[in-house]
Amino acid sequence: MADWDRALAEMSRVLRDRSHLLVLDFSLPTGALRPAYRFYLHRCLPILASNRDWPKAAYDYLGGSIENFPSGAEMLDLIERNGFTNATAEPLTGGIATIYTALL
Repeated sequence: MADWDRALAEMSRVLRDRSHLLVLDFSLPTGALRPAYRFYLHRCLPILASNRDWPKAAYDYLGGSIENFPSGAEMLDLIERNGFTNATAEPLTGGIATIYTALL
């Protein structure tokens, strides 16, 4: 998303009252896994992708997108600022992905 505030405002606008919001996105793990994951994300994954005739640029973009994604408390604040309540974050696989949930 180029503008998470606008995207969440639009999600809030189109969902019915008492709806559930679920956002699943890649994120950066915390702790000891973080440096290894960042190395894999920025150095290994684009090379592996280009060896499979997949577009390397897409995987370069993916790493930057994950780095810039609002995560944790910042994402929870964005969600609640756009009309949702009871926002929670559930990190998966050591934080490589996160499920954000909220109520409208």
